[in-house]
Amino acid sequence: GRDRVGGTCLHRGCIPTKCFLSDVELLQRVRGSELFSGTSALSLEIPRMVARKDEVVGRLHRGLARLLDGLGVEVVRGVGEILDANTVMVRGNGDGQLYEASHLLIATGSAPAPLGNLRADGQLVLYSDHLVDMGEVPGRMAVVGAGAIGLEWASIMRGLGTAVVVLEMLPRLLASGDQETATVLHRALETQNIRIITGAVVREVRTRGQEIEVLYRCGEESSSLRVDRVLLAVGRSPNTGSMGLERITLEKDGPFLRVDDRMCTTVPNIYAAGDVTGRAMLAHAAFWEADVAVRNILGESAQMDYKRVPRCVYTSPEVAWVGLSEEEARRVGYGVRVGKFPFGHNGKALALGDGEGLVKIVAEQELGQILGVSIVGPHATELLGECLLAMRLEASVEELADIIKPHPSLSEAIGEAAMGWLGRPIHASGASLP
Repeated sequence: GRDRVGGTCLHRGCIPTKCFLSDVELLQRVRGSELFSGTSALSLEIPRMVARKDEVVGRLHRGLARLLDGLGVEVVRGVGEILDANTVMVRGNGDGQLYEASHLLIATGSAPAPLGNLRADGQLVLYSDHLVDMGEVPGRMAVVGAGAIGLEWASIMRGLGTAVVVLEMLPRLLASGDQETATVLHRALETQNIRIITGAVVREVRTRGQEIEVLYRCGEESSSLRVDRVLLAVGRSPNTGSMGLERITLEKDGPFLRVDDRMCTTVPNIYAAGDVTGRAMLAHAAFWEADVAVRNILGESAQMDYKRVPRCVYTSPEVAWVGLSEEEARRVGYGVRVGKFPFGHNGKALALGDGEGLVKIVAEQELGQILGVSIVGPHATELLGECLLAMRLEASVEELADIIKPHPSLSEAIGEAAMGWLGRPIHASGASLP
């Protein structure tokens, strides 16, 4: 490809946003603390923020390039075009070059999706790609879409002083996750003065000089708002254009390449991984999909298990979940019991000044099979790893509770939630919930 190795996550997605979120969180912590004086005058230097991000991205990119070189992987710059099931033409600056192989692995990624006919112009209407090298902070911004991308950028821009409105067409945030944890996040973001409008269908965006009017509808009621910038965060589209897919019999699911759980397309020797498949559209899922594809190409037998793919939102508080939500588990017919523990009763969370949120364990009520875990609170994305391991090893809730945790630590909240499921919570009143 023409892009630098590392793709969207490294250069325009996960890593840049985590740099910015870290910077903004530091500023907000100091400003919100009663231990310092004169904090109202503090602000972030945008050029220094961008430079730090570039330094982190550059370090990771150089490491990846060295890794590929050390493994003897040839990186070819250009655009690949599939001529047949075994042949690819790569066109770069000069003439094309042919490559033949017994198997092909398509991992071309994705790009930000437009909103109907509305596309970003890079000036007033933006995609997230445009913000990673921001030069100025707008006074007002509308974020269209309340998925991970939209909410993380809403948090970043609000932390930088922008008045932010989030417009989400679905009735609540994070519709694929647990409703209770989504409600906690919604409340926390509004406390941070991020305005959230759910059930809002954007009908039109009108440019009026250097100002933008966003027209939207909630039910039967039409409304509008005026902002300086609009961020379109309504999903991503697969990069499949100009690839020559029409020459082979690859079937699609909508715009995405159809694959089975072995990551094989409908052409037996062609595999696909990452956003181009549309299955999970997460960097960590793409890593695993590629591993599964390569193992099958090499003659092993491997399958992708999407039930174990974690979902993460790096807002403040963070949200992370895996498996079934309480609502999903009940809907598919499980007899469910729920164990919860609030971070407001966790000593480490309070010492950090970050007691908002909870751990929620959803398990089968008789045998204690863990069906799903949702966490909203400090370092939720790190804490979820313990639960992922428990689910991979098919541990029961009782076994998850039977672990001595360091004290004080945030991880104690997981054990407390498990103890609550068993009906014997230590640092919270109440018992498990049917």
